[in-house]
Amino acid sequence: MSTRISAVAAVLSVLAGALLGGGCVSNPIPDDKVLRIDQLGQSTHGLWVVVALRADTPVEGELLAADRREIIVAEHGVVHIPLSQVEKATVCVYPWSKAGAIWASLGLASTASHGGYLIISAPIWLATALIAGTTEHNAPLIVYPDDPIEELAKYARFPIGLPPGF
Repeated sequence: MSTRISAVAAVLSVLAGALLGGGCVSNPIPDDKVLRIDQLGQSTHGLWVVVALRADTPVEGELLAADRREIIVAEHGVVHIPLSQVEKATVCVYPWSKAGAIWASLGLASTASHGGYLIISAPIWLATALIAGTTEHNAPLIVYPDDPIEELAKYARFPIGLPPGF
């Protein structure tokens, strides 16, 4: 019976690791474009944004400004995108840490030592791990229209709009 319980714990641990690797929202921002937390207060540029359009290929580049009319991106020049054409715009404020997912997977694996109580403890660990992992994974993302355009604008080079004559 002990071998069967250990096998169940191993399977649940692998399942949790696979599920925690994702999350509900995928991050389209390339890793090399996400600033480290210590760089956020020092950078004079806007964050990298990926704008999915309703009828065209996505636009990505530095977020220059965003308001209730448009999102302005520096791609290969300045691109003005009316909000009516935007399906989704995403910025990643800081890198995602996998520490929570690792601890949750280890906690789930530890239920192998619980014997028959694994039937109770493993599902609790699995549910907690999935909730915590998904929440942590999505925390650094600002996604318009789920988040207001004003929240996205905070991470632009010009958060209150383009300067006159720009």
